[in-house]
Amino acid sequence: MEGSKLESTIASAVMKVATEVIGDQIRKEVHSLKGVDKEIVKLSNDLNKVREILEDAEKKGPFEDKMVKDWLEKLEETYCEMKQVLEEWDSTHTKGDHHKHLSFIPSSPLHIKDRHDMAKKIKIVEAKLDAVLAEKNRYGFHIVAAASTS
Repeated sequence: MEGSKLESTIASAVMKVATEVIGDQIRKEVHSLKGVDKEIVKLSNDLNKVREILEDAEKKGPFEDKMVKDWLEKLEETYCEMKQVLEEWDSTHTKGDHHKHLSFIPSSPLHIKDRHDMAKKIKIVEAKLDAVLAEKNRYGFHIVAAASTS
């Protein structure tokens, strides 16, 4: 009798923990799906800033410092990846009905999967951009905006 009660208590505790963990995961996924539109806007803004940095670097001419050259190459690779993610987002939004994509609750499981996949891609490319920018700070590179002519 005691063994059965103990097993029941253990099973109940395990189910409670499992339910909490699964609930947390579901909340994170829903938040991720809801935030894709905001993340796309942020990624687009970041892409524009990176493009400006690369254009400014190109105007300043060839850099002799190998570390700066390598960093600019990494930044350009990241720029291309960011652009690819945004182009993929645009292509999925130009297919079919735009209204299906405006809601945070997509109209089909396929749209949920698309948004989930896009959220993962955005996180990966943003993390890569953060790492490249952190490298700039670690090595003391300075990004100076070109002086505007008035």
